[in-house]
Amino acid sequence: MSAHPESEDRLSALRAEDHFKIWKSLEDQRVCILCEKKFNGHEVEITWSAEGRYELHCPTKECNSGPHQWVYPGSLLISDIIGRTGGVPSAKNETGHQPSRRHRQKPATYD
Repeated sequence: MSAHPESEDRLSALRAEDHFKIWKSLEDQRVCILCEKKFNGHEVEITWSAEGRYELHCPTKECNSGPHQWVYPGSLLISDIIGRTGGVPSAKNETGHQPSRRHRQKPATYD
């Protein structure tokens, strides 16, 4: 069953059913990580399920993503980070290098 809630109900539905991001207004934007579409709360497809609750869907036709697959615009994904570093990022010091064991500071000893 399809639902087209009014603005107040639409914002309430977004807040209730998106357990991953905070919706402050219908102008808040998200990006779908599956189809890469940028959209706002006005555009989210909201349907009423057989279980009696709202379901949120990406507004792109043929995309079945939900809130767990939406990110804030400009958010880096793990795949972006790995792609830029060529592997898993590591802890580096202020010079941009991994400290070697022999250059690590030894704990102070008290005699």
